[in-house]
Amino acid sequence: MTSTAGIQVISPDGKVLGVIPAPHAVISLAFSGRERKTLYAVGREGGNQAPGNKAIILAIQMIAQGPRGRGK
Repeated sequence: MTSTAGIQVISPDGKVLGVIPAPHAVISLAFSGRERKTLYAVGREGGNQAPGNKAIILAIQMIAQGPRGRGK
């Protein structure tokens, strides 16, 4: 989910658990690294695709493991 406020964390049953703050609007997410405990978020300065806005990649260390198996 994209948001200028951050990354919403949602449980499997659809309950919003909280928000991970992000300094820029996030457009894409992926878990990676050892035990999938690093969340990579991609965004853009200014939050849009205007020419000249640089892509930003954030690496967020997580306490819990990301989803197992292939994404769907």
